[in-house]
Amino acid sequence: MRKALVTGGTRGIGLSCVEILTEQGFDVYYTGRTAKIDPFEGFLKADFSSREGISEFCSEISELEIDVLVNNAGVNNPKPLSEIEFLDIDWAFNINVIAPLNITKTVVPHMVENNWGRVINIGSILGEISREFRSIYSITKSGLVGMTRAHSAEFAKFGVLVNCVAPGYLDTDLTRKNLGPLGMQEISKQIPVGHLGSPRNIAEIVSYLASESSSFITGQVFTVDGGYLGV
Repeated sequence: MRKALVTGGTRGIGLSCVEILTEQGFDVYYTGRTAKIDPFEGFLKADFSSREGISEFCSEISELEIDVLVNNAGVNNPKPLSEIEFLDIDWAFNINVIAPLNITKTVVPHMVENNWGRVINIGSILGEISREFRSIYSITKSGLVGMTRAHSAEFAKFGVLVNCVAPGYLDTDLTRKNLGPLGMQEISKQIPVGHLGSPRNIAEIVSYLASESSSFITGQVFTVDGGYLGV
């Protein structure tokens, strides 16, 4: 049985990925900062907000022999540029960029040795476009695209495929917090399909990229946004 690791797997996109990969027969590990989600085993407590936390987690998983990695954990705390402090920058970069980079570095040797692996980075359409107060978030999500392309070029010859899924606006806790009901209503009007997406929409793409069917796909960014960027 192949093993998958989903970071930030206790809610939203991450939880949907845990659900669908479990359905597909993977032995799934997932991270969170608090407690496991019933009925899923494989919970790993993790805090990626500091370099020490990232290092401790990478040591913990170094012997797990992960075949599919979903770098999903991410944060977004909108602020005007004038209010951004170094602590805000470190916090976001550690979780959104440094953790995915180091976790990938930790699990890829097993994939290379096995001549099979999948790394799926969860980006955002705000890595391509942006809106006010999202400078740190957009920078970090753009960084994930660069990471995807660099790692796909480095590891394709070893059977390790690296891709990115860039969600648009989804009905999640984070979206509700950052946009509020009126903001979500306005965004929905701008999406050609007429509504926000769901975490399951993203998880289904992740499931495909984790499968044998994706064997000729690497270095790509899959935008899943209901047509928002096409407007």
